[in-house]
Amino acid sequence: MPFAAARLQSRDVIHAIYRWYRILSPQISIHIISCGKDNTAPQRHAQRRIGSATANKRGTAFDDKANILYVNIRQTFAVWFIPFYKADVRLVVVLHLEDTQRLANSETSEAPNTVNPRYLITRQEDHYQVNEFVKFVLPGIGPLFCLFWQFLSTLVCLLGVFGADVSGVGF
Repeated sequence: MPFAAARLQSRDVIHAIYRWYRILSPQISIHIISCGKDNTAPQRHAQRRIGSATANKRGTAFDDKANILYVNIRQTFAVWFIPFYKADVRLVVVLHLEDTQRLANSETSEAPNTVNPRYLITRQEDHYQVNEFVKFVLPGIGPLFCLFWQFLSTLVCLLGVFGADVSGVGF
């Protein structure tokens, strides 16, 4: 917002975005399917190490080195001007975290509390699959459009392979 930069601060802009989101959909239902950073995770589910990330059998991960948390979410979004439609979508939220105790301790040179670390969310990314995102854009017909597009793509692949086999170009 280059022309309003002197009067508006970034927090005001973020607040306005969230207010508009709330106006569009006054009631949003969010269900966390899985979350990778869980202090009780070793006792509740078997975990395995993959590089610097911790993953469990529920398909979640927390990257220790980069402090990135991957959260699997199911969200029900109902827009007030479409009365009987609710978009039930699944998405992955990527949270970039910063250890607040590590920041505070770097200034005071104290040892960090590793038992109960506290994190600050520095960035959030919401990742929707195309067939989920289209539920927002094309209510009702979106899933049918995706199904048709996938069928058409599969048909083109099959025709391409058939054409390559007939012409002798196939590998």
